[in-house]
Amino acid sequence: MRRFIPFPDSFRKISKHRQFIYGFAALWIVFYHMNTKIPNRGAWIPLSFFQSTGACGVEVFLLLTGLGLYRSMKKDPRLGSFYGKRFVRVFLPSFIVMAVYNVFLSHRLIGYLGSITFFGQWLGVNTIWYVTFILTMYLFYPLIHRLIDKRKGVLCAGAVFFFALAFLLEGLPNGPGNAVLRMVSSIPIFLVGCAAAPLFERNQPLSKWALICPVVIAVPLLCILKKMARKGYLYSFRALSYFFYAIVLVIVLSIIAELLSRRKMGRLVYRLFAFCGQISLEIYLLFSRVRELLSRLPGFSVHACGGLKLDIASAICALILAVALQSLVQAIVKAFGNVRVPAPEDP
Repeated sequence: MRRFIPFPDSFRKISKHRQFIYGFAALWIVFYHMNTKIPNRGAWIPLSFFQSTGACGVEVFLLLTGLGLYRSMKKDPRLGSFYGKRFVRVFLPSFIVMAVYNVFLSHRLIGYLGSITFFGQWLGVNTIWYVTFILTMYLFYPLIHRLIDKRKGVLCAGAVFFFALAFLLEGLPNGPGNAVLRMVSSIPIFLVGCAAAPLFERNQPLSKWALICPVVIAVPLLCILKKMARKGYLYSFRALSYFFYAIVLVIVLSIIAELLSRRKMGRLVYRLFAFCGQISLEIYLLFSRVRELLSRLPGFSVHACGGLKLDIASAICALILAVALQSLVQAIVKAFGNVRVPAPEDP
């Protein structure tokens, strides 16, 4: 069986395919955000389920982000270097996208400034929630890093605390907005990803139970999620079910990546996903905003060209602009500073 199914027997074998996994997660999120919805009937049910759970792509990112941060901090513990790389890799491209995108929207100056500085999301200013979340986590990461080797139990306790907090906040009649709930409920998986980072660095052996147990837990949780969502408990239960779902996907995707890398035609597919992994953040930033702007053009509205055509046009434009955006950021850094633009493995 091992001959045909290369199960990753160590964490490092998962780590070597992270770019492939990032690329898959980015394209999965694009699939989730498409206007074109797969019908939930007959033979389409598995694909419809896959599309409807595409938000889990963010959980995949969060689970693996801790590894890149841990490796970066171990290599260079200087805070200036750490935050400089985060500024270039995440804040700068996000700032450029939102600064340009919001020019086309009717905003007052205070709203415009709030949307391009991102932290206003905690106060209800509409911007990209994931960028707000990950930048906030970057601010606290040096403290988290100290806990990883010395007080890992504190991180696990923190994950439980924030899940319970998200559950309680959703139960309040006038709880916080959806974006804030989404961010609070994402803290646990980020903390668990950070706590697991040393396992990758030490090349810890990985048992097949690491796949079997999450599958056994994730399937009933995903079924419970649908029922709890009707009662209003969407973000907290989604965070819990997607946590185990993301673990399963990371292991399965590493198996698929290993299989593809062993075959000539498969290597082309592998390189395509790995390339998307290099621009995964840019794809995430651009797709929904490109689609929104294209839909306002007479020839690209949903009624004029159809939802599928609009989605395809938006995806193609987003991929082209993602490459251009990354090149622009690199040019800015080269012109004004000497901070290296980190790859997705070093988020």
